Amino acid sequence: MKIIEIIHVRLLAREPKILSERIRESIDSEITDKVFTIFQRDNLESDLAVHIHRNEYNRQSGPGQFGIHLASSLKAYGLVDHTVWKELI
Repeated sequence: MKIIEIIHVRLLAREPKILSERIRESIDSEITDKVFTIFQRDNLESDLAVHIHRNEYNRQSGPGQFGIHLASSLKAYGLVDHTVWKELI
């Protein structure tokens, strides 16, 4: 089953490129088996979304430890919403 964690951040300050670089550095140093993408909302510079893709089969529902850690650290930059989606099969 494919899992995607989406961490949406509404930034308090408009520094999306700097924060994106910090997120990439954090993710690159902590995970190698997951695919991630960072999006910026069209026409709203202060919104970022980090998508973490996982292929996990025997896993309890809910966010992974890395997603929890990343979402928690992003709270210093603004409002955070962290959701987990699973592939509908």
